[in-house]
Order: sequence, then structure tokens, then C-alpha cells
Amino acid sequence: MSNNVHVHLVAHARKSNSDTGIQGTEEVKGASEIGANAFNIITLWRNRKLEEKLSAAKTEEEKAELTEKPSVVMNVAKRLNGDFEGMVGLWFDHKSVSLFFVIRQ
Repeated sequence: MSNNVHVHLVAHARKSNSDTGIQGTEEVKGASEIGANAFNIITLWRNRKLEEKLSAAKTEEEKAELTEKPSVVMNVAKRLNGDFEGMVGLWFDHKSVSLFFVIRQ
């Protein structure tokens, strides 16, 4: 019987060995079945080094250059019934405490 329910399970990641720190399906902490049985796996990674550089920036020009780069990466690492798997850059707004996506042409 179908109940039209979508369940989100939030799981922490293991420490990543990759240079970027961006997690994939293998870094889901806990039983391996969590990642194996999931229909979708989406990870978020904050670029703390970029945030530190932005906080330490002394000139407006330096700040403007650093804010061109996304400070968060959303990785759609697994998608069972969809077309897109990949990474998307997001920006974090401290005032509203929210993430946003910028479309540039």
C-alpha cells in the first residue's frame, strides 16, 4: 500500500580522506546499508578556508573577489530516479542563515 510519504534521514559523515573534503556515498557514517538502501544521497560541504579568507579580507576588492566563489558545495551523490548527479555551488547568507543559488548568464 502506498502512503505517498518521503522520508529524510540525516546522517553524519565520516572524516573524509579527499583533498577537497567533499563527501560522497562512501562517507555516510554508520551501517553501510544507510547509503546502499537510500534512493537519494545529498551532502553539503562548507569551505571553511574560504570563509576565513573572507573574514580576514582587508579591502572591498578582495572581499568582492572572494564572494564570487561559492562557500558551500551541495553534492547530489546518488539519485535513483533522476537525471542529475553532480555538484552545485551555493552561497551562505549569514543574515538570513540560509543557502542560495546564483544563476549567472
